[in-house]
Amino acid sequence: MNLSHVSRIVRVTVMVIALLGMGSRSSAETTYGPWEIYTGITGVGDVSKTSPAEDHLHYNGNSNPELASFAVDVYNAYDYDRRYVCVDGEFDHWDVQDAGLNVNETDWQCTAGSILDGTFTTTYTPPNTPTSGIVVKVDVFDDIDYNSNDAKVTKQYANTLKAYKVGVHLSTSPGGGNYTKWEDATTEGTKPVEVLDTYITCSQTDADIDNDTCDGTWTLITSPSGCDIHGQIRGSSSSSASGEHLLGALESSVGDSAAGSCSVGVSVLIFSFSYSWNLSEQGVTYAINSSSIGYGSDYGTEYEETGLTLVYEGDSTAQRTIDADPGTGEWTGKEGADKDGKWKVETKAKTKIYGYSTASAIGGTDADCTFDIPNTPSYEGGAQ
Repeated sequence: MNLSHVSRIVRVTVMVIALLGMGSRSSAETTYGPWEIYTGITGVGDVSKTSPAEDHLHYNGNSNPELASFAVDVYNAYDYDRRYVCVDGEFDHWDVQDAGLNVNETDWQCTAGSILDGTFTTTYTPPNTPTSGIVVKVDVFDDIDYNSNDAKVTKQYANTLKAYKVGVHLSTSPGGGNYTKWEDATTEGTKPVEVLDTYITCSQTDADIDNDTCDGTWTLITSPSGCDIHGQIRGSSSSSASGEHLLGALESSVGDSAAGSCSVGVSVLIFSFSYSWNLSEQGVTYAINSSSIGYGSDYGTEYEETGLTLVYEGDSTAQRTIDADPGTGEWTGKEGADKDGKWKVETKAKTKIYGYSTASAIGGTDADCTFDIPNTPSYEGGAQ
């Protein structure tokens, strides 16, 4: 047999066997491992209050709350999960996917008041009572795809909130009177009453003067105090006085003829009065008293009343009743704004005697001044 021919037969047989063997081999098998936590929730930013600018909010006690808006920054946030990939039972590579965040699982919380839940933004409503130190925070969770067992991320608003109510505080001096009225109509203290007194005495040709004053200050306030309010407080104030002017002439006697003139001047706050008489009646001694009460304030309401009495010889006494009510002033402003008022009584007396008279005069003014907050304070212009 030709050996070259046998060689060709062997080579063909080997090639056929090889080709048959290749055709019977199975394709590569790819398998995947379970999804597992890789980076965790990463990149969640801060909680911000988008409105209003202040961290002090009007409370909800009178159904006029200031609403606040909050948001958590998730712009750069991600949550990469991974699983291994095997080919024919051997590790080949990692499959990495961004699972993202679950907006519907976002959990907003506050320590007082109420807050909407379930998204990356929220609306906050203050509580029904004044409260300080209110904390707002949020829990952010991963999405339900891939591995959903990542630990939540908690972020808290950097500042605390205050929920306040408004009122007006009244103080007086002298006497230290203190009175407060709040927007819920509750009050603290009692309405101040300051007693003003003057006393005068003069004889022969001398004169005497006495005066007394008291001040009232109305201040717009918040509770808790010192709040940087978004809107304005509306407040009011009033004051009144009642009392008497009195003057008596004592130990007068008829002397020689009287002649000349006598004058008395009174200045109360921005009011100024001056009186003058000619003394011409023969044998008469005059005791002259000018008594006044005045009120002035920087909200523009003014009141004045004067009494003038000429007392003749003998033990006669003159009396005049004071009844002064300047009305009510109203204004709006921020916490700490105040308005001032002042009551003042002043009495002057002078005798003018000719001849041998020994006339003297005594008297004065007695007035009770009452300060008040007539209207319930209110809050304006801040509700969102």
